[in-house]
Amino acid sequence: GASSCLAELAIEVIERIGIPQHLAQLERALSHRYSFGPNPQQELCRALSNHTLVERRGNGVYGLRHWYASTIAGGSIPDMVAGLLERQQQPLHYRDIYLHLAGEAGVVAGGDDPAKSLLARYSQDDRLCRLGSGNYGLASWQRGAVAA
Repeated sequence: GASSCLAELAIEVIERIGIPQHLAQLERALSHRYSFGPNPQQELCRALSNHTLVERRGNGVYGLRHWYASTIAGGSIPDMVAGLLERQQQPLHYRDIYLHLAGEAGVVAGGDDPAKSLLARYSQDDRLCRLGSGNYGLASWQRGAVAA
C-alpha cells in the first residue's frame, strides 16, 4: 500500500545520503515525489517503524539496519574515533569522521553543525591530535614521526 511505497522512497533517500536521517529531512527530500497527508512526519514514522530494513536511532532519526549490524567496536565516542583512525591509517577531516561514525555506528549528534558537536566530544582525548586544518589523527603517529 501507500505506507510501504513511502517506506521504500524514504529508504532510497537514506541510502543515497549515506547517514541516518531525521523525519523532517526525509519529508523535505520526498515532498516533490510523494503526496503527504496532513501530518507528514507521523506518516513517515508509521511507514518506517515496522520496516525490516530500517532502524530508529534516536528521536525521529532513522538509519538502515545493516549499518548497525557491523558497528565499530563500540565504546565511547573517542574510542570509536581512535578505532576508525586505526583502520583508516591516515588522518581524517572531522566532517569525514562524523560521516563514518554516523554511517557505521549510528552516532547522532545534535546542534546546527553535528560534525562540530561530535568533534567537541573527542578533540580533547589524549590518543587523538589535530594534524592541520580540521584533520585529526592518532597522537602516536605524531610521536612516531618526531622519533624517526
